[in-house]
Amino acid sequence: IGLVANPFDAYNSIPHSFTSVMNKPVIGIVTHMDQQPSPELQERTAAFLREGGAQQVFFVSPLSGEGMEELRHYLDEEGEKL
Repeated sequence: IGLVANPFDAYNSIPHSFTSVMNKPVIGIVTHMDQQPSPELQERTAAFLREGGAQQVFFVSPLSGEGMEELRHYLDEEGEKL
């Protein structure tokens, strides 16, 4: 399960412990890294995703490709386990 969040969005709508009843691995994906969000915005967004249940957080930009290889690798590895 992937929870996706934009660090520039002041209001994120994933409730605390949202995924606690789900029986699958949960990851968080922080988007828009090509727009260079501040470290504070990055950490705030990652913390929000962790509170929602993400066990691991990835920082990506599909436009620039930043973080995409790490995310693909994780998905390939986890896919083999499932």
